Parts: sequence; structure tokens; C-alpha cells
Amino acid sequence: MIKADIIIPKSMEKTIQQLMPKPADIEDVAIEGRNLILKRTKQGNDVNGAQFADYSTAYLRHREKLGKTTYVNLEFDNKMLGSMSVKRITGGAEIYFSDAERRKIAFYHNYGTGVPERKFFAISDREAKDLIERLVKKLRARSR
Repeated sequence: MIKADIIIPKSMEKTIQQLMPKPADIEDVAIEGRNLILKRTKQGNDVNGAQFADYSTAYLRHREKLGKTTYVNLEFDNKMLGSMSVKRITGGAEIYFSDAERRKIAFYHNYGTGVPERKFFAISDREAKDLIERLVKKLRARSR
């Protein structure tokens, strides 16, 4: 095994510190991720951009009578999507459902348990790449 020590010149220490993401930066990325999930879900699209599986005919009629949208967007009274939250955790941040009952409903939809699978609670590779690029831009701007 080869081992090397890297000695950082004093003149670069401040720049390197500024390039390191802070907990608030990671939390901001998680908030942006949550917002991506919410926007795409409300448009009726899953993590891969495909439209969600249709509602059953009976449920569709029920929604029509109530004046709700007839396309699948996992939004009835906004309790499930409204409970999607972000919190800092050791070493990062997480997106989660703060309401236990809504968390179960989200699980059923995301994994197709008793309802058609509608995989919404995830970040695609493309979305992750975009989020990372935004973070890098922010860190670079801060180091100037």
C-alpha cells in the first residue's frame, strides 16, 4: 500500500473550507429534492417521468362527483403530499413523511401494495445529477 500526506498551503485553506458543503447546504439540497418530487407528482408523473397508473373507474367517478382532478396526481386533500418533510440528520438530510398514516398511504402507492404501483417517492439519476450540479455551483460561488 502506498500512503501519501497532502499538505494544503495556508493560502488555500479558506477556499477549501468554503468548498465543503455545510449542513445547511445539504438540507437545501433535500428541500430542492422534496420540491422536485412534489412538482412531478402533482403533474401526475412517476420518478421516471411516466404517467401514473389510472384510477379505477369507480374511484374516478367518485373524484368527478367531488370536483377533484381526474388524472392521477396522488392528491385528494393534500394531506399525504403536505406531510412530506425534510430534516437534518447526522451526515446529511432526509426527506420523509411526518404523518404516520400518510406515510403508510405513500408506501402503498410507491410500492403498489393494494393499489397500482406509482413510484413517486424517489429521485431519478438525472434529478440527482441536477441537484449535485446546483450544489457545486453554490459552493464555487461561495469560494470566490
